[in-house]
Amino acid sequence: MSFRTFDASTLEKLEKTEVNQAFDMLPMVSIPVLYVHGENSHFVSLSHIQAMARYTVKGEYLQLSGFGHFVPQESPEKVASSICHFIVRNYNHWLAQEGHDWTIKRVRQVDVENMAKFARI
Repeated sequence: MSFRTFDASTLEKLEKTEVNQAFDMLPMVSIPVLYVHGENSHFVSLSHIQAMARYTVKGEYLQLSGFGHFVPQESPEKVASSICHFIVRNYNHWLAQEGHDWTIKRVRQVDVENMAKFARI
């Protein structure tokens, strides 16, 4: 599988525009947000992901070793598992109030199925 790569000057321009524009909106996000970062990503730096997590009221980040920018396509199971744990840890109280009984096992089943579909697109 090959992915498009960018030279350093293009990356610098993108980071200064698109990523930085998002920073202005992050403090308005009040729900828990998980930022997943591939250790070998050449598109978004770890420092940007860490900053985004800091600027989001309830943000956190997870860096996955051995993966690039397209982590969901490279390892859908690993991403799904990470999302499952995040959902149960941060949203289970809300889901229970809404009458849903979401356990890690159930969330993992749904997310793995959806991530596998996404990876095939």
